[in-house]
Amino acid sequence: MGFILKPHNKEVHIKVKEKLKKERYAAVIQPTGTGKSYIALKLIEETDENSIYVAPSNLILNQIKETIEEARKRGELSQEEYEKYKKIKFITYSKLMNEKFEEKDKYLLIILDEFHRCGAPQWQKGVKRLLENNKKAKVLGLTATPIRATDGKDMAKELFLGNTASEMYLEEAVARGIINPGKYITAVYSFTGVINELESKVEKIRNKDLKEELRKKIKKAKDLVGKTEGFREIIRKYIGKESGKSDGKYIVFCKNIKDMHKKMIELKTILEDEENLKLYAISSRKRETLNEKTLQDFRNSNEGINLLFTVDKLNEGIHIDGIDGVIMLRQTESPIVYMQQLGRALSVGNKGTPLILDLVNNIENSNYIYRFVERVQEERKKENRNDDKDEKEKQEEQEGQSKEEEASDIINVIELQREIKDVLESINEKLNRDMSIGEIIDNYIKHCKDENQENLPEVKKYETIIRRAKKNGELTLEQIERLEDAGIIWKGKERTIDDELRDLINGRGSKRAESIVRREKRYGNLSKEQIILAEKAGIIWRGNERTIDDEIRYISQGRGTKKGETLVRREKRYGNLSEEQIIKAEEAGIVWRGNELTLHDMVRSVIKYIQISEKSKNLQERSIFNVKIPIEKYKKEVVKRCEDLAEEDFEALKVAGIEFPKSKLERRLRKLKLEKQRLEAKEEEARKLLEECEKAEENTEKTKKTEAIVEEKENLHTEEVDDDGSR
Repeated sequence: MGFILKPHNKEVHIKVKEKLKKERYAAVIQPTGTGKSYIALKLIEETDENSIYVAPSNLILNQIKETIEEARKRGELSQEEYEKYKKIKFITYSKLMNEKFEEKDKYLLIILDEFHRCGAPQWQKGVKRLLENNKKAKVLGLTATPIRATDGKDMAKELFLGNTASEMYLEEAVARGIINPGKYITAVYSFTGVINELESKVEKIRNKDLKEELRKKIKKAKDLVGKTEGFREIIRKYIGKESGKSDGKYIVFCKNIKDMHKKMIELKTILEDEENLKLYAISSRKRETLNEKTLQDFRNSNEGINLLFTVDKLNEGIHIDGIDGVIMLRQTESPIVYMQQLGRALSVGNKGTPLILDLVNNIENSNYIYRFVERVQEERKKENRNDDKDEKEKQEEQEGQSKEEEASDIINVIELQREIKDVLESINEKLNRDMSIGEIIDNYIKHCKDENQENLPEVKKYETIIRRAKKNGELTLEQIERLEDAGIIWKGKERTIDDELRDLINGRGSKRAESIVRREKRYGNLSKEQIILAEKAGIIWRGNERTIDDEIRYISQGRGTKKGETLVRREKRYGNLSEEQIIKAEEAGIVWRGNELTLHDMVRSVIKYIQISEKSKNLQERSIFNVKIPIEKYKKEVVKRCEDLAEEDFEALKVAGIEFPKSKLERRLRKLKLEKQRLEAKEEEARKLLEECEKAEENTEKTKKTEAIVEEKENLHTEEVDDDGSR
């Protein structure tokens, strides 16, 4: 006799067998709760070969084993069929990684349950080894969705090479009446915390008009939330005595262990009037055997209100008969995870209308649920296109219409949710415009540190604003470094030469970054600070990248070359060095000689020497910049050439205490007088030239006026002659 398949699975079973006759691989894609595993068991039942059944967890494998045992107890399996099932090798994907498979071609039928999980890098290795060591084996894959939520890989194409025997999604299963759409209740009460947070931000705004505008929006959001019921009211309305149902089994999905313990206390308090309330909890922190026992106790309990709290343990693969509903207390942005949770309630064989309480306003999924209902309606239209219907078909259609009405109630609830969401988003958008970039950076870093994926949309929103500010050059160095520490990586036009330099210093730079820095250096676009940073990063300028400042700096750092010093001396000789460059060259230890040395250089050295002498106790070791120079020679020279000194140098030497002989001062005075006379003469000459120019301009003006008068008279005379001629 064996397992008896539901009509929809009979069709799939036939398709699988046909596919496996032609191909090695066959994938079955069906919604959670439609009994996919029965197709695998039926296939095992019909073969005499060794089989291996691989699944993500022992919970799933134990459920398969229990299904076999229960079928035996009901008399559905003969002893011969039962013995076949006892030979199945059951193993998890994690244990499969360590399986050596010393025997080749041991298995001729491989079942990969939840095969979308085979895309995980480590698990993939074990699966690949299993397939390579059993090349003659036929492979059946089961999943509700072939798309991996983490990286978007389509495992039906990647692993099963596109060999899909059957494909049915939740919308079609609901439309065909295979599973019940359930009663979907979503709450928006938890928007209150978001509204309060936004309200506090609004009150800090300085712009009065904007503040008033946003206050009105906050009031609108509060009014909309006020139309809905709170957490306590919703639970009591749909579960327990007040709902008129004192028995029921519900799976409660929680965010994490801490959240699970908190919610267990809350729900126990809310349902304290229930006489027979039982709470169960399973999580990855508990031993597998303890989780299995807890799950079995939950399955076996048929009286009172039974709440099974879970964290990431029942999202996929596990089916529990008689589930009355699910309570979603875990917010998720993944439609895949969301629909897996939904599938715990929407299962074949569950009696009545399952209850789905979404109490964390999965806002990001609201559009998905909305479209889901629309697609169910479209599928139903396809199913009802045949006009020739018997009584049974008409009855089924009427039931389908009533289910459609129930499902369409979701739309009304989500419309309210959408309206609140739109109001809050408009407030957030205007707040972000008004919020300073510093506050946005603080919030971004705060959310980055928080591993909670629920904040991902907020993080992306802040990151967009930050990247725009970076591109526009609106961020300070401190802000940039804080963001880089938080893990942000600049790209494209956001990157500046400072970013390239910082990456080079921190060892994150590339050849491309170094090329960009060298190019900017060659074009003279780097500041002094940027050049120093580049050199700290280990860049040594070469060719036309090097400037006279680089040569002087290298000499001062002890990295100079003879060629570099020659270049500096040449520029000094040609008078191309600035005062600052000359001083830096002297500080680097260069002593000017020959025609490089000017009187002003000697004056500067003498004054510097005197300043050092006043501080130095050991007169024998006195020197400038640790370089010995012929200072006495310089002193004699500046005194000797007293008359050639610039006024500033002369005054500086006097202040420094240099005494000039009377004869030298007299010569300087005479020279200054002569210079003054020359200047006065030149001034007089310039004045006379100016007067002559002014007189010449006056004469030119007079000449122009005279010529204009003469021309006017001639024109008048010409007109008179013309008049006489005409007469």
